[in-house]
Amino acid sequence: MDIAEIDEIHDEESLLIDRLNSLVEQFMKQFHELALPLTTFLRENWSQRMKAESVEQDPLSELEKGQIEEVGVKILDDDKRNTDEENAGATESTSDYDPYEFYDEWIEDIASRIR
Repeated sequence: MDIAEIDEIHDEESLLIDRLNSLVEQFMKQFHELALPLTTFLRENWSQRMKAESVEQDPLSELEKGQIEEVGVKILDDDKRNTDEENAGATESTSDYDPYEFYDEWIEDIASRIR
């Protein structure tokens, strides 16, 4: 990847980078102000805010969906997740799927390492 490509990606992602920097700054300030143990802060503050942030993200464009599906990832629209056709033969119901479960698992992993 050459410098021009890197600059182009940076320009395209600059709003997300700015948002990330803002979130990090807010989290650091809040963490120090609340003076909570790290795992408590992650469970009670960070994970809730990150869940809210991910909901606020713009939906994928058709181009982005196509590119994701090209690498083999199946994307289910909200209105299709609970249909019998989509869930037929599934080992786990997508209606029970929690897309934020990884936050909880990640926090628990951190907590186990701190203890």
